[in-house]
Amino acid sequence: MGNHLDENRLSPTRIYWDETLGDLIDDLISDANDGLILIFVKSTLEKNKYYIKIEKSESQSENEQLKRPIPKPDSPVLPEIISEKSPENIFDDSFTKLKEEEGTHFKQTHVRGWEPLKNENLMKSGHGIIFTRNKLSREQELYTEVLTNQFPSGINLNNQLQVFRCMVAFKKAFSENYNEEWIGDYDQFIKGIIEITVACDETTRLSITSLDASDSLLNEILVQVNTLFESGEVIVSSDELYIKFKQRLLQTNIYNSTTLENVVRYYMRGKYNFTDGYICSQKLSNLDSYIFDRVLATLRKFSGQMSHKELIHTLPHFPDEKIRDCLNSSSKVIRGKKGYYTHIDCFDITLQDKELLLTTITENMQDNVITTAGLFDAYMAINPDFFDRNLITDIVTLGDIFKYCYPSKYIYKRGQIIFGGGSILSSTEKVIRHLMSMRSFTYRDMEEFEDSNHYNVACRGVLKPILKKYFRLDENRFISIDQLDISENVLNEIENLLMDELQTGYVCSANIKNYLSYPYVESNPCTPYLLESIIRIYGSKFRCPLKLIEYYTGCKKPRGIIVIADSDFKNYTDILIDVLKKQNNREPFKNQMEAIEYLKEINYMQTAPRDGLSGIYSKAIAKYEYFGI
Repeated sequence: MGNHLDENRLSPTRIYWDETLGDLIDDLISDANDGLILIFVKSTLEKNKYYIKIEKSESQSENEQLKRPIPKPDSPVLPEIISEKSPENIFDDSFTKLKEEEGTHFKQTHVRGWEPLKNENLMKSGHGIIFTRNKLSREQELYTEVLTNQFPSGINLNNQLQVFRCMVAFKKAFSENYNEEWIGDYDQFIKGIIEITVACDETTRLSITSLDASDSLLNEILVQVNTLFESGEVIVSSDELYIKFKQRLLQTNIYNSTTLENVVRYYMRGKYNFTDGYICSQKLSNLDSYIFDRVLATLRKFSGQMSHKELIHTLPHFPDEKIRDCLNSSSKVIRGKKGYYTHIDCFDITLQDKELLLTTITENMQDNVITTAGLFDAYMAINPDFFDRNLITDIVTLGDIFKYCYPSKYIYKRGQIIFGGGSILSSTEKVIRHLMSMRSFTYRDMEEFEDSNHYNVACRGVLKPILKKYFRLDENRFISIDQLDISENVLNEIENLLMDELQTGYVCSANIKNYLSYPYVESNPCTPYLLESIIRIYGSKFRCPLKLIEYYTGCKKPRGIIVIADSDFKNYTDILIDVLKKQNNREPFKNQMEAIEYLKEINYMQTAPRDGLSGIYSKAIAKYEYFGI
């Protein structure tokens, strides 16, 4: 290009720019002919002279490019003009590239196979969405300018002071820019603000010009949404979309999924539906039902056990909590090993299988109840082919299949199938009832009964009522209290020995060393277990009443601490504070963990307390100055 640009010497493919041709640019872009590259060139030597250069595409001949009818101008919206110094904002097409030329380019107007969209903000190519912005009206330009300058972090429309400040600034700017008074009212002002802002939360709105996300990132997000919908998806979770781009969005002022959803809403107005944190390609009468149907369809299509992780990977734009809701609530979802699921339609279940399953339930129920583990063993014995055919190895799987086949006749509790209604004993209650039907039993008897009936019960729940009516002679043996007659002389002898141990007001039964000195109770030697049983049942009958504070919830070790009933030690916490305080005075603890290890070592704690030891430890190491302690 020379020092002076002579418009009469322009080549046939160079058109003089004037005001009228400005209205034709959008029509040229969306014209039926393909493959044009339009570059907006400004002469550096002559002010206000602009040109449109129409270059030949590799896929078209020069003659074909020149066969371009001149459309009638209808005031189309032009893409925003940007500086060539912002190369990140020029769309990078994988098929062809914009030639690097000095001048100013139309933002992202390199096209290949254009197809007009309903939304005039966007144009669609063969591989994605090209991000452009609408030209704002003069009022909208002032709105964005005032908001960006005065409220760069967003304006709270519920804050009347902020709205008033913004309205005053807008009126002033309008008067200074256009030399006339703005005559709109409050409602019109709020409407104008809403048109050029996006909601960040329930109250705050951010000007679209205050977004500091690059156009390339916004374009990538819009392409992601559009690509998902073109692949057949109907919904995209705003939360999941935000998570996908989170690392890059954290560098912008799009801080949450609500803001991102409303950014997408702004640039895709009229193209998609937005509801309850989702972007939808069509209107849905029930969003949850649609999600459930998709999860179930995905499981059915997989035709086998599918892990929760695989489901999330297959449906990455679905929220995890909705997937879990479906897995936990739908009877068509059959659980397998932990974290794996199968659709009921993936199993080969014949009518004979169902009949045999019902027969097995009926014949093996006791008191109208059968455990799922019991059902598994019994059904395996009469129909092993069903397990081989369906690769069933898990108890829960068979229970879920039965629940699906017979949903109304039975009540289903954890690990149990119950026929009919009425009051049903829990597994723990059944174990207790069984043991208390015997005059004596062993710890091994209890374990065998639980195993044979597939009961999964907590030992502490069984022993609590048992130990009120049974003496525990040692670790293994229990006998009913009516079988052991303890004389007053024996109780007095035990009390005399205990008083030596109770100098501090308490003693852990596991810490008594001289059990060989204690009298036999009938033919049974005294043990920590038997001594605890005696205190538990006869404690109030001693000359100095005693009580047992139980702290261990297990079954195989002594459970408690013997305390003088009218002492200051009313509960387990009082005893721990006293034990730690005395030891801390002798040798201060370095930290709380050291205190816990000390309590375990002297048998005053079996495991670290669930709620921690902070409060107890703080009280124990505090400085007390009474009685020299």
